Amino acid sequence: MKLDKARIFKVGIAFVIVMLFWEVYDFAVPILLDRTYGLSATWRGIIMGLDNILAIVLLPLFGSFSDKSKGKVFGRRTPFIVIGTLLAGILVMLLIAIENTEFNKLVDEGVKSIDTLVSKGYLDSKYLDPIYKTITEDNALFEQFSIDFHAAQVKMALANTVSNPTSIVLFIIVLFVLLVTMSSFRAPVVALMPDVTIKPLRSGANAIMNFMGGIGGFISIGLYSLFAPDYGSFVLLFLLLVTFMYMLLAGYMLLVNENKFVGLRYQEEKKWNVVDEEEVCGEEKLSKPKLISLLLILAAIFFWFMGYNAVRSHLSVYVTDKLLMAASGVGLINFANGLGGALALIPVGFMSGKIGRKKSTLIGFALASIAFFPCLFVTAKTSYVVGICFVLAGIGLIIVNVNTLPMVCEMSKGSNVGKYTGYYYVASMSAQAVAPFFAGLFMDKIGDNIMFAFASFSIIIAFIVMLFVKHGDNKPTKEEIKSNIMDI
Repeated sequence: MKLDKARIFKVGIAFVIVMLFWEVYDFAVPILLDRTYGLSATWRGIIMGLDNILAIVLLPLFGSFSDKSKGKVFGRRTPFIVIGTLLAGILVMLLIAIENTEFNKLVDEGVKSIDTLVSKGYLDSKYLDPIYKTITEDNALFEQFSIDFHAAQVKMALANTVSNPTSIVLFIIVLFVLLVTMSSFRAPVVALMPDVTIKPLRSGANAIMNFMGGIGGFISIGLYSLFAPDYGSFVLLFLLLVTFMYMLLAGYMLLVNENKFVGLRYQEEKKWNVVDEEEVCGEEKLSKPKLISLLLILAAIFFWFMGYNAVRSHLSVYVTDKLLMAASGVGLINFANGLGGALALIPVGFMSGKIGRKKSTLIGFALASIAFFPCLFVTAKTSYVVGICFVLAGIGLIIVNVNTLPMVCEMSKGSNVGKYTGYYYVASMSAQAVAPFFAGLFMDKIGDNIMFAFASFSIIIAFIVMLFVKHGDNKPTKEEIKSNIMDI
């Protein structure tokens, strides 16, 4: 039994598109809401949770739609991927055009000027002292000045938003439509992996899919590290994002024949006699023990994403405003996170095959919860600690993500895997819908570092819940273990 790596790498191109978009989105949108519209962490959290609120309804819906699609020519999932990507690119450029127009107005009104900010009452008059005109990072006054200066810029942006809310309303409307569009093909993309892979090899296949998602993440890191200014236009960044999305879509269309790949999976099921009995007899109802396990897995996924997204949704603003790092600093931290995941890809294939998906997931939870704890004590002078912690968190991330989706899909039939993929995303997106808000609320009330305590506590709950899961592990035979190791 051998995993067709080439097949998974090809369908994984679609996942590169998805992750490329979301990584840039998670980096850029909080910054735009902060600097251009002056929104607090709580309000940024509400808006950043919007995509996940939509996903709760839309991901299972579009997953089910793609399940029922006949797909005689292009397959069940591919039409959703093509149309969704094309529309998303158009909406991305419309979104940044709205924001950039408003940002340029702020610049024209003097948001970069100390004199203007003082005269408008947003900045203390002490900063009119000539020493602040030439301040550098070596100056002892740099850290406090930088924090106060940015706070003044945010106050001016908020005052402008309150007096003229048209721009933020248009921004949110376009953002809403964009998020609906992205939801239309996210579940179909994820459903591609189980569509073209037999069940015993799905952990290995999901490792490759996560690797492809990591490529999307690394591309995004390169884009915003190089093309996102510390305080300037994001138009070029978003233009490059759309260009890469369309190039990847073209590659997907050239390399992927969805119907052919699904047919190959059916042939492999017959060859290895691994056809699911439930799929053959058409029974859809889960037994009570399996249903309980499914609900527990989904609950663990919920708390996992609750913790992880609490950090990711506020990271870019936290790093730039509180740790006083440039956009490239955000890139370095996310690179560290991705590096941890990359380092774990080969071991996780061995681990899931050797000890099973459940135990592997528990290890991932433990690593991530431990990783976030030291960040509670980080300051601008010890910002390097965040990067170190994110390497460990990245290892935990890849272990969890590689194993939890196959555990959910294990409960499905071949005919409704899209629906079960939707269940997975309902759990993850429900968490990500509320995590930015609650984390932002605690940050506004207690302090920015509290988001790391929030994350660790949530992941510990996920660990406890996963302990009670009894089904979905599907631990392979010794022969399958060897195959998984060789195929990663």
